[in-house]
Amino acid sequence: MRCLWMLEEVGRPYQLVEKTTRADDLQTAEYMRLNPNARIPTLVDGDLVLWESMAINLYLAQKYDGPMHCADPKVLGLAAQWSFWAMLEIERLLLELLEHRVLLPEYSRDASVVERVELLLRKPLTVLNGALAGCGFLAGDAFTVADLNVAGILIELHHRRLIQGQGQALMLGAMRGGDGHHLGIGFIRHGTGRRRKSRGRHNQGQSQKKRTEGHHYSGPLLLDPLKP
Repeated sequence: MRCLWMLEEVGRPYQLVEKTTRADDLQTAEYMRLNPNARIPTLVDGDLVLWESMAINLYLAQKYDGPMHCADPKVLGLAAQWSFWAMLEIERLLLELLEHRVLLPEYSRDASVVERVELLLRKPLTVLNGALAGCGFLAGDAFTVADLNVAGILIELHHRRLIQGQGQALMLGAMRGGDGHHLGIGFIRHGTGRRRKSRGRHNQGQSQKKRTEGHHYSGPLLLDPLKP
């Protein structure tokens, strides 16, 4: 989802190809040539093929002009820092929470794992709170790919209600940012608003895909999970 959001922010036309997570969809010879990991998403932009969603978003921010363009090396460096940090410090824990709150059958879920992960999440959420104290954004004074990549993870925690208690309070504090208008509820409103827009663009993308069949397509091509 964060790659779709990023493409909407970039504002360039793109073609979306939806893939299921079934082996017979991702392990075809055609797809394995693009992504030997048999995972999604994958971006095809001209002769470049990229996988890993954070790398895709950082690439898009560097290549295309517009509000998300990282012309300043400082902004790009901070964006990379916060993107990698969010994956290592928050997203890996999010996946554990997701398993034991949602994905695993009831008899396989472990309440002690949930409790441990919620405790571990307090540290990175406190770090994020501190970074946003008195400021609304993570890399400068405007919304950048750094904010988008971190928000993409926080949105999952928020909407799936995966974290509770003190951890939830810390998360909401981080989302409010320094003045309550940016990375906080304002940030989430920004994010969910773009996601709604993205779904609308996605529908247009399906129409465009039909129109461009058999013709060369010059914009980015994103192979992304098929949403239920």
